[in-house]
Amino acid sequence: MSKHKEEKKHQNVNSENFEFQSKEIKNNKISKINLVTLLALILVIIYLVINHTKGLTPEKFDKSLEDWKVWKEQEEMSKMAEKFKVTKSDHVYGKEDAEITIFEYSDFECPFCKRFASTPKEVVDKYDGKVNTVFRHLPLPFHNPLAAQAAAASECVAEKKGKDGFYAFHDQYFTKTKAGGKGMTFDEMLNIGVGLGLDKKELEICINSEETKAKVTANMKQAQEAGITGTPGVVIKNNKTNKILRGAGAEPIEAIEDKIEKLLK
Repeated sequence: MSKHKEEKKHQNVNSENFEFQSKEIKNNKISKINLVTLLALILVIIYLVINHTKGLTPEKFDKSLEDWKVWKEQEEMSKMAEKFKVTKSDHVYGKEDAEITIFEYSDFECPFCKRFASTPKEVVDKYDGKVNTVFRHLPLPFHNPLAAQAAAASECVAEKKGKDGFYAFHDQYFTKTKAGGKGMTFDEMLNIGVGLGLDKKELEICINSEETKAKVTANMKQAQEAGITGTPGVVIKNNKTNKILRGAGAEPIEAIEDKIEKLLK
């Protein structure tokens, strides 16, 4: 078999196995959230109408409605914070018990993720123990199969070389890829793993294993449940207060630091 055909065979790994089919779940979740919000709003309106005869002024009405909005936002933030907890399966860069965690949902073939790739680690190094970062996978369908394969490859490296190996693969991949879904060949990606001490054939087998695919899809499910659909998806959390702030894509390091300072106050 020619080198070209062999490479093409590798490239044709079925990316559908990596994609979390969640449209129905997502729609059900949205419907439930909308129903709960609607019922809560109806109860507030009923309460306000009942109290209207007890001297409720337009100013008091506005104040009551604003108080309800604040309560609702705090409740939603508390629920959201529960979705962002560092787990044993996470790849943590920095001190495990840091006060602040930067959660990043990323795609190895996303151009904006490539631009942002070094930012979380730079912030962690700067804050000297107060901040750590967690990288989670969200390979986008239009960057597959390579994005999903790279995500799987990083998990295979982590399995053999730990979190240091994971971030070594992370750094090298983002440095070398041209991004956009065709940033490098499958063979070039394998060679990054080989350079980190893995056997090429074993790495390829690991990438295509159901166990490895499950790790990637688990991250994708987490992203979906948190409402993250684009990359890089960034959420910064104070682990002591449970307060969170969302990032806005590939922000400059100053913007990330500003959010951290707000959470530390």
